[in-house]
Amino acid sequence: FAVASAFTEATLVQALARRKRGAESWVLLCLLATSSAMFVASTTFLPGTFSMYLFTLAAAGVLSGRTGLVIASCASSVILGWSVTAIAALPYAIWVLCSGKFTQSFNIAMAWGFGLLLATFAFDSFFYGKRALSLYSFLSYNVFGSGDSALYGVEGPSYYFKNGAINLNLLLPLSLAAPLLMAFREMYARAGHESSGLG
Repeated sequence: FAVASAFTEATLVQALARRKRGAESWVLLCLLATSSAMFVASTTFLPGTFSMYLFTLAAAGVLSGRTGLVIASCASSVILGWSVTAIAALPYAIWVLCSGKFTQSFNIAMAWGFGLLLATFAFDSFFYGKRALSLYSFLSYNVFGSGDSALYGVEGPSYYFKNGAINLNLLLPLSLAAPLLMAFREMYARAGHESSGLG
């Protein structure tokens, strides 16, 4: 598992560096290498770990403009890994739709989705000895209301902030401030553009 994590993280750092973001790629490398959360999560045998690898590849795909990689990674995470990551896949889906390659992206998404669902159905049916699809079972139990939240427990929002502070350290406040900082950067760039007489 650690090798897969190192590969996906290296792919992400390399994709960022290729965008002429050398300084940012070094910062990312240092943050990934020193994060206690990445150290623990990269070798944990959980569906979330598999999904983490795939979303790291999806982020690298966005940086390198590879819509096929983004679609394949997100579809694999949702269908084969952990279906709740569909929520995390939404921004990637919006990026794919805005990339201007709708027909090609739609065809790739349908091929990956159908192929993965068919393969999952075949494996699940074989190993359960009856027609089965683990994705459907998970969704029907956890999402459509037949499940019991007491089985896994329910935590309030403070739990996630405490957990994030422990695992992400400096990255948590930076991540939470990122949308605001990006908005300020955009406003600053526009103000500079207008004051230079070009606007």
